[in-house]
Amino acid sequence: MRDLDNLLAVDRAARARLGRFMQGVQSYRRHPYRRALADPPVVWQEGAARLIDPYDEEDIARALLEVGGSAQSRSQMRERGLARAQAFNWTETARRTLAVLNEIASRASPLK
Repeated sequence: MRDLDNLLAVDRAARARLGRFMQGVQSYRRHPYRRALADPPVVWQEGAARLIDPYDEEDIARALLEVGGSAQSRSQMRERGLARAQAFNWTETARRTLAVLNEIASRASPLK
C-alpha cells in the first residue's frame, strides 16, 4: 500500500510540473515578440539540444518523449553538451563583452 501511495504522489507531482511547464509554453506562445531563425545555431546541429517548434504541441511532446524516454539519448546529449561547453571560458567571454562595450562607448555621445 505504501508503494502505491508513493507512486501516486510521484504521479501527482509529475503532472503538476508538466502542467506548469505547459503553462509556460502557452505564455511563451502568446508573447508578441517573434523572430525568424534562418539556420539553427550550431549547438542544435551538434546534437547537444533539440530544436523544437514552440507553436507545435506535437513537436514539443515528441521531443520530451524522445529525450525523457531514452537514457541513451539523454547520455548522448549530455556528452555533446559537455563537449560543447569546453569551447567557452570566462576569459574569452569577458574579452568579447568588453570589446562590444568599447564599440558601443565609442559611438555614444559624451554626457553633458
